[in-house]
Amino acid sequence: METYRLYFMSADGSHIDRFEPIEAHDDADAIHFAEIYIGRQALELWLKGRRVFAFESRSFDASHAPGLPGDARQRGFAPVAPA
Repeated sequence: METYRLYFMSADGSHIDRFEPIEAHDDADAIHFAEIYIGRQALELWLKGRRVFAFESRSFDASHAPGLPGDARQRGFAPVAPA
């Protein structure tokens, strides 16, 4: 297992707001896990000194969220990542 760092970037991309450690077997697993954090902030996934992947920011579109009850979709609630 490797410890990756998922960096949450500022709106202008000039600095890091915070990071989340991610334990994963390889890059593909780390990218898959990091996808649950995609949202309004740009993200960068790093392993040591190597940038593995960059995720662009995007707003949540509840109409494309499978498995959300209709009522939750209408109110625009986003799914929450498991703790």
